[in-house]
Amino acid sequence: MDVGNSGESGAEDREVQLWVQRLLDGTRDDRTHAATELGRLGVWTRGSVRTRGTLTRAAANRLPDPASVDMVIRALRDADRTIRCQVARALGEWGGAEAAMALAALLRSEDDPDVRLYAVHALRTIGGPQAVEALRQSAEAGGEAECDAALSAIEELATGGSLQDTEPPPTNQQRASGLSSQDSQTPQRVRGAVRTRGAVRMSGTSAATGDPAGEDPLTATLQRVRAREGTSAYLRIRAGEVLRRLKG
Repeated sequence: MDVGNSGESGAEDREVQLWVQRLLDGTRDDRTHAATELGRLGVWTRGSVRTRGTLTRAAANRLPDPASVDMVIRALRDADRTIRCQVARALGEWGGAEAAMALAALLRSEDDPDVRLYAVHALRTIGGPQAVEALRQSAEAGGEAECDAALSAIEELATGGSLQDTEPPPTNQQRASGLSSQDSQTPQRVRGAVRTRGAVRMSGTSAATGDPAGEDPLTATLQRVRAREGTSAYLRIRAGEVLRRLKG
């Protein structure tokens, strides 16, 4: 955790552990607050890099106590949708491959569109093959907002990030009213305004398998979204843009 000095790092480690514990045994309000603070602290300590992983490599588990990720993952089953949203966000900031597996499983069972969007955004931050496969499925079968978020996530994992701030995704209600998530929440601590945007990290290879020959499932999905009847013109254009980025 790059926070300037060991004293500050130790204090933030203790703060993370406090929020993890409160997420497990607090009241509903305590759990909501704990999950939200875990996400915010994750953004604050992550720095300026938009994505922690890549298409082929999941980010590392960076919790002070790596084993506590299992406790955070269990909170994805909370009956409260707001808590599930914030836990997904926190896992994106702190978790690794095991968190990506849990978020992928959440997308297979979750019906709430806002929770699904938070899971997609979290997978974008973690990266790795399991995250990419879940994002591919969201791009293929998700609704307009989910497909759009999944396409952007795939693009960012391939290129190293985009020139965006570190807000959580807007909810359906916020999108309908034209508000961003920042308009409706308290300001977040955000360290590092610079976002990276480099060349495609896997130019000339299969995004899913690394095989230069043949078409991988991700490429096939993008081609289907681009050509699918009933898909909005915007999503067809976005699918084509992401496909071109992946091909380098």
